[in-house]
Amino acid sequence: MSGSLVGERVMIAIGSNVGNPAKMVHDAFKRLRAEIPGVEVVATSAMYQTDPCYYKDQVTRGGG
Repeated sequence: MSGSLVGERVMIAIGSNVGNPAKMVHDAFKRLRAEIPGVEVVATSAMYQTDPCYYKDQVTRGGG
């Protein structure tokens, strides 16, 4: 990756529909901190479960 984001504030969205979504999101935050020097998570939002979008033929946690 070229350039530098030192001192920059960015927002990203993380989601999952695989396995245990809460654990997958938690693990994604851990990997961001571990693999990208200087990453600091300053805030998170609540997690929401929604119906699948676009690709409808997938299993949801509700068994749908």
